[in-house]
Amino acid sequence: MARALGRHRSTICREFHRNCSRADSHYRPSKAQERTNGRRSSLAPSTSVHTPGPSARPSN
Repeated sequence: MARALGRHRSTICREFHRNCSRADSHYRPSKAQERTNGRRSSLAPSTSVHTPGPSARPSN
């Protein structure tokens, strides 16, 4: 499965265990998505830091 998805097997295993039902240890994709959405909404908004590239530096 991991190869088909282009992910490492440990990534698939972490995802499975993180989002398994606590009651019966079954993976339910809809519940996993709900949990993911909940985690994302509880995070602070990301801030982007702009680092000027070579063209933004003054030339001598």
